Amino acid sequence: MSVPAEPVPALPPRFADASFVAKGGTATVYRARTTDDARIVAVKVLHSDGQRFAQEAEAAARLLGVEGVVQILDAGRLDDGRHYLTTEFFPLGTVADQLASGRQFTVKEVCTLGAQLAATLNEVHRRYVVHGDVKPSNVLIDHEGQPWLTDFGTARTDGDRDPDGPTLTFTILYSAPEVLDGSAVSPASDQYALGLLLATLLLGEHPFLPFATAGIGKLVDRIRNGGLPDLSLLNIPAPVAAAVMRACATEPGDRFADCAEFADALQG
Repeated sequence: MSVPAEPVPALPPRFADASFVAKGGTATVYRARTTDDARIVAVKVLHSDGQRFAQEAEAAARLLGVEGVVQILDAGRLDDGRHYLTTEFFPLGTVADQLASGRQFTVKEVCTLGAQLAATLNEVHRRYVVHGDVKPSNVLIDHEGQPWLTDFGTARTDGDRDPDGPTLTFTILYSAPEVLDGSAVSPASDQYALGLLLATLLLGEHPFLPFATAGIGKLVDRIRNGGLPDLSLLNIPAPVAAAVMRACATEPGDRFADCAEFADALQG
């Protein structure tokens, strides 16, 4: 089901020809043309107060120039008080958009995309940032098929006042067991979420979807205690299945040491 178009807000004069693209739980995205250089950009208008804006801005400053991370080009505030961010516009949309359109990813495509995302996440973690919400709708695809990680509004940095506190905003379907138990997001939980994303691409649907339709309690119990099905029994090549299942291990200590090691396993 398509999302009804949102009326375009009054954007600053440097934007023209704005049109609705998509609406999520935390922001609405519009496509616009800059009047000074005719560049097509995405204008992301946040629904919430300034906390999410501040988190994303701090993460962006730390991740400036990181390959595979969507860079913020401009930021500001609308006349109605809402914050906005502008980034490069990706006409092909997100991995979630491509899944919704019926695209089927080959094993080779999943391994390539996964290795690129794992390498990106490793650099993100090296800069003391944890994404905290890795999922198909937060991965954009460019014309060359390269994935780009976006939406760092729930990211944690080493500057957080309570780095050991619980994460209050997350997507249950892509949350690690320890996060559901109240632990803070971490590089290990980002790795887990990426593993689930890749499992979803390999299978064509989220591996826990049947439990999600049975209710939130059954879903959370499966994530905490059940783990992934054996992907090698589902026509997934054994080395690929082993890599994804290790990234999605229930215990963080059973996962790869870091996302660089996960990337190596996928490339191999």
